[in-house]
Amino acid sequence: MHRDPQTSRQLLQSGVAHVTKPERMRSKPPPIVTNALFPGEISATALTKQTNFVIWQYNMTTRSTTPAPASSETIQRGAEVFKALGHPSRLAMVAALERGERCVCDLHELVGGDLSTVSNHLAVLRNAGLVNSERRGTQVYYSLRMHCILDVIHCVERFEDC
Repeated sequence: MHRDPQTSRQLLQSGVAHVTKPERMRSKPPPIVTNALFPGEISATALTKQTNFVIWQYNMTTRSTTPAPASSETIQRGAEVFKALGHPSRLAMVAALERGERCVCDLHELVGGDLSTVSNHLAVLRNAGLVNSERRGTQVYYSLRMHCILDVIHCVERFEDC
């Protein structure tokens, strides 16, 4: 396949083409280093064959890394989890539980307000499956059950300045 020199030059500059000398050609293109960031296949086509060089164009075909669509049950469950995180006090409590279990009194100090309001917030988090509770004597201790939700919180932290 022959292309005009301008097109070949543009392909070389963009990094999708490579030049080899005929003695190194052996009818195969030069190898390409790939990594996990590019989930796909790479093939090569000889663009221009001259007496003193060959220009190879690399064609990249990506494999789909998109997961299957979520079921309606998963979407409903996700909505319940995000609804439970929809209040700043509840989000603060989840963030505090990242460092380990806390009693209701510690979480009450963190968010302030009435103790009954804090208990209601904790009930919302517990019903959504985000936290576990354990009664020890007169105190109730809460711990994070769904640790992966911290990834969402940390993602928000990374993009606070946007």
